[in-house]
Amino acid sequence: MPEPANSDHGAAERPDPISRVQPTRRDAQQRREQEQPSLEQLMARYLAGEVAAFDEIYRRTAHRVLGFHMLMTKSRAQAEDLTQTTFLKLHRARAGWIPGAAVAPWLMAIARNAFLDHARRVKRARVRLTHTGSLPDRVDGRTMAPPNVGLKEAIDSAIADLSPLQREAFILTRHSGLSSRDAAQVLGTSETAVKLRVHRAYVALRGALSGHRQEPT
Repeated sequence: MPEPANSDHGAAERPDPISRVQPTRRDAQQRREQEQPSLEQLMARYLAGEVAAFDEIYRRTAHRVLGFHMLMTKSRAQAEDLTQTTFLKLHRARAGWIPGAAVAPWLMAIARNAFLDHARRVKRARVRLTHTGSLPDRVDGRTMAPPNVGLKEAIDSAIADLSPLQREAFILTRHSGLSSRDAAQVLGTSETAVKLRVHRAYVALRGALSGHRQEPT
């Protein structure tokens, strides 16, 4: 006898709108990087005076840094300026890099510090720093993304409405390609705390996007 149809079957297999916007080229990018000198090898060559090694580091990582700043500032112009500032800071801090240490989390830590310096200077309304210079756990005034915008725009808006701590953890692990351990190093916290922030970010994003429908094309 055939089993009764499960009315929840379709809902269970419904694609997650958040997962659909994860970087689709990340695996291909990682495969290409595996066939090339590692970032650590390039950094060692740069410290030895090979200027071209810095150009290659920039080529392979600038999109991560720009994406981080785009999602944190919501401004292309500011993100581009902060990306240039990040790599200028990397150049100035190159002597502080420990040979063999992972370059990606070190670079993203520099990017984060560049963003925090920017936030302190302009006192952006969306990012209010505490007296210790750290980011608060939550902000007020969140808004749900309008249902008539595209999915990517809706998700970008929802990410912007996350608390700063959740937003940083989510961007570093889901858009900058860092592991939870590396993100913890960047944020100066534990791996468990990063995973918790990412989980809470997912819950908040799913709630914000639950009523979103893409317009038919």
